[in-house]
Amino acid sequence: MAGVADGDEVAATAEQLSCRLAVQAPADLPRLRDRVAEWESELRTDAAALPHGMSPCVLDAATATVREVGPDQPGHPRPRRPACPQHPAGRP
Repeated sequence: MAGVADGDEVAATAEQLSCRLAVQAPADLPRLRDRVAEWESELRTDAAALPHGMSPCVLDAATATVREVGPDQPGHPRPRRPACPQHPAGRP
C-alpha cells in the first residue's frame, strides 16, 4: 500500500481489511468496565513497587484515565460499529 498514490484506493482497501478482520469476541470475555475498580489499586501498588518510582503526575494521569474511560465501556463483547458495505450486519 505504500506504493499506492491514490488516497481513495488506500482508504477503500483499509475499510475492506477492517471489515474482514472484525470478529465476534467470545461471550465469556471479561468486560473492561468490570475490571476498572481493581485497576486503580493495581496502578498504585505497581507504581510503589517500581525500583525507580513513578512520577505522581504520571500516576494521577493514569488513574484519571481509568476513572474516566473504564466505566463507560460497553457491556457487549464487540464494539458496535457501522455496517460495512460488504457485510450489512456489520461483520463478515
